[in-house]
Amino acid sequence: MMTLVQNRPPFQVALVVRPPLTGVVALALAHIRAVPVEMAIGEVGKAGCDFAVLDEAAADGGLGGAIAEMNKSNRPVLVLVRNHGMQGALTAIGLGATEILRVPFDPTELVIRASQAIHRATGRMPELDGGVKVGKLHVDIGNGHIALNGSAPHLTPLERGLLYVLIANAGRVVSREDIIDCVWGADAEPNSNLVDRHIRDLRRKLQDDWRRPNVLATMRGQGYMVPITD
Repeated sequence: MMTLVQNRPPFQVALVVRPPLTGVVALALAHIRAVPVEMAIGEVGKAGCDFAVLDEAAADGGLGGAIAEMNKSNRPVLVLVRNHGMQGALTAIGLGATEILRVPFDPTELVIRASQAIHRATGRMPELDGGVKVGKLHVDIGNGHIALNGSAPHLTPLERGLLYVLIANAGRVVSREDIIDCVWGADAEPNSNLVDRHIRDLRRKLQDDWRRPNVLATMRGQGYMVPITD
């Protein structure tokens, strides 16, 4: 029998993830009203969190120990692996990971995997909160829409993924290299125009003037940022 979690304390999620992916995971978890708690890999097993999301790139050799400590009390662990063949995924499975998710990933997939892992371990299904507001932008993960002032332009999956990364890190500059890692993957062919071209398309669809941006600001020589505005 499935029990929907309502009017209960939110799930606590131990988070060991390399930025700017940290923001993406945290925003995705907000859709199931889970509270991410950033910590060092050595603190994961002792923190008492209900669930853990661990990035193999941020684990610093402590992935196996963290998973083992979580498994002792039947607390699920989702491991993020990079797209370097199957080895990373197989290693995480061998260490006892509950779920594996390859980077780059669709945030909806993380919501599904996290909900599944929590339900399997506790018998409780997190309550989906489809809409999350960040500044002037409203992210509805249920239907895949990202709306500005009530208007949701049609975005391609790549455009939506790119905008999600920037929204998830609102107020912080995200470099082109980090955008490529989060949206296209670390193995993507380096191309200085790849990110810029998609940013131009996003600005056109969002009707955002690059000279006076409300949504996508260019930080010359650094990358891009979604300013935090009401």
